[in-house]
Amino acid sequence: MRYVSKTVKILIGIFCLLAALVVYKLFFVKTPPQPEEIKVVEVAEVQPKDIKESVHLIGTVEPKHSTVFFAKSKGAWDPLLKEGELVKKGTLIGQIESFDVEKKYLLSKNAEKIARDQFERASILNKAGYLTKQGFEDKKNAWILAQKESSTTKIDLEKARFYAPFDGVLGVFKARAGMYVDEGAVLVSFYDPSELIVKFEIPSSVVRFINEGQPLEIEGKKYKLTHVQKIVDEETHMCPAYVDIQAEDYVIGSAIGVTLTVREKKGVLVVPFESIFIQNGETAIYRVEGENAILSNVEMGFREKDQVEILSGLNQGDQLILRGQQRLYPGASVKIYDANSPSTSSQALSK
Repeated sequence: MRYVSKTVKILIGIFCLLAALVVYKLFFVKTPPQPEEIKVVEVAEVQPKDIKESVHLIGTVEPKHSTVFFAKSKGAWDPLLKEGELVKKGTLIGQIESFDVEKKYLLSKNAEKIARDQFERASILNKAGYLTKQGFEDKKNAWILAQKESSTTKIDLEKARFYAPFDGVLGVFKARAGMYVDEGAVLVSFYDPSELIVKFEIPSSVVRFINEGQPLEIEGKKYKLTHVQKIVDEETHMCPAYVDIQAEDYVIGSAIGVTLTVREKKGVLVVPFESIFIQNGETAIYRVEGENAILSNVEMGFREKDQVEILSGLNQGDQLILRGQQRLYPGASVKIYDANSPSTSSQALSK
């Protein structure tokens, strides 16, 4: 019994000693503070730059001067030239052979000649007093009517003939030689390959900023917008536009990329888009002030690729932290990365 009591006393003593050590450790021994980790950051000095907002569109290469010939009467199509042939203005390209039209024209011309001869004979008789005034007037009116009929049939005949309206090239014939065509049938296209345009459509959301003469770029070449029609299509919500281009190495009918400058500002604060992040629903950046990271909310203007305009929240000369914002917090100790300094170049920026 005495042995057990002695053991208990020893255990209680050990427990009290441990408790005293714990209390001493917690309340009397102060652990030296751990030094704060200094973050190495890459920065850029904020300076005024030029920025432009662009839209990237798809256009189609087309000839500036082109037309399509349609049949204006029924008959057999007779092309007089070959597809792809260079043609001078005024050259007869082809005709629609119609026996009825040609017959009417020949008959009207013959009737006009007869009516004219009768009028001339009546004029002589009238002067000699052998023909009444009424008879003379009848012959005169008959000749006038014959002239009108001849002019009408000549117009009908001319409708069946097709002349080049300008210097150009014949396209592919839609009707084969000798084929009978109805009125309104497509016969052949005709175009001038020396002057080309690119047609494209501009979104209604930006068209209010677009004017003729606006700069644009096609395959690395700079042009100015020739025309924009500021009428929005109800279905596509786009506005048609075109630009004159130099006719070099372009295939008519092919699709081509168009980069149109919407707006341009000069001498404004521009920063890389990757330096901006969302903090509590606000757009923000980190900048270096002294040796600390300072959180600042910013207001953005328009963006162009990887650059964005800053309207407020930054000043010229500020040291903007470019990346790695997720490892920072307001007031964090930072050191600016210097590739030529061993103390920073040996540390990884992504720590």
